Amino acid sequence: VKYWGEVDSYVGWAEHAVLHLLYARFWHKFLYDINVVPTDEPFYRLRNQGLILAHAFQRRNWGLLANDLVEEREWKFFEIETGDEVDRIVSKMSKSLKNVVNPDDIVEEYGADSLRLYEMYMAEFKDAAPWDSRWIIWVRRFLDKSERLFSQEPKLSTESDEFTEKLLHKTIKKIESDIDNYKFNTAISSMMILVNNGLPQSEENQAEWKSIYVRLLHPFAPHLAEELNEVIGNTNSVFTQNWPEFDESKTIDNTITIWVQVLGKLRGDIEIAKDEDKESVLAKAKANENVAKWLEGKTLVKEIYVPGKIVNLVVK
Repeated sequence: VKYWGEVDSYVGWAEHAVLHLLYARFWHKFLYDINVVPTDEPFYRLRNQGLILAHAFQRRNWGLLANDLVEEREWKFFEIETGDEVDRIVSKMSKSLKNVVNPDDIVEEYGADSLRLYEMYMAEFKDAAPWDSRWIIWVRRFLDKSERLFSQEPKLSTESDEFTEKLLHKTIKKIESDIDNYKFNTAISSMMILVNNGLPQSEENQAEWKSIYVRLLHPFAPHLAEELNEVIGNTNSVFTQNWPEFDESKTIDNTITIWVQVLGKLRGDIEIAKDEDKESVLAKAKANENVAKWLEGKTLVKEIYVPGKIVNLVVK
């Protein structure tokens, strides 16, 4: 919020522009004209969310069918009465098409956190997307993986603690930015990568990792985050804890991977330091196992290195 009395974000469907939004703006501008509020607009930014749609079925002659009149066989769909193949399309949820999803049923089967998480993960916030209950299992599995990291025998990372710590700080930075920009789906993706990597090896680093993770998870799956918060011995709610801060120096990679070409075709890749000198990079490129076999028995005519991007070896 830039000014007192200004709302930082207004969220609503595009249809609201002629209803609630217009009404709010009208009255705010009136208050501005009589010097009651300091801004001529009530909202700093406007966000329109996409609709959650549903799959429906359509005959080849364009007639629509209710979901319970269709059966699936080997990833194809057929009208039960006639046996004719039908097309699956995307439309608004409708009682007549029987494609309405009852959130109570989803909560009963998968939990409230899974429902919340899937709604954020299924598409960009601004985009419409069809609901498909078959895919909600993937976010449920992510939550199960998260819970197992706080169990007696958690998955440990095969990477170094330095790598895992850097990944953690990159994730904090990514989620913070994504939340500000309503990119909840990519924030969840970054958490999935973090969880798949596993805990750091040392117990001391594990404690810090867990403390940070419950705070990252909380905006997306608050019920599980509160439970995990208790598992690590915290008696105060995650709501009362500060958002984790990232160390900028730990979000920067000191090494990069570049491709090596021989006669203009990609033959391998090497990992180098960002500031590594040309002679060292070329030596690594020629020593690469996949590259070396394309150099055998040939004369090296030219060695080209585009810093930080690619090595090209010309032979004859």
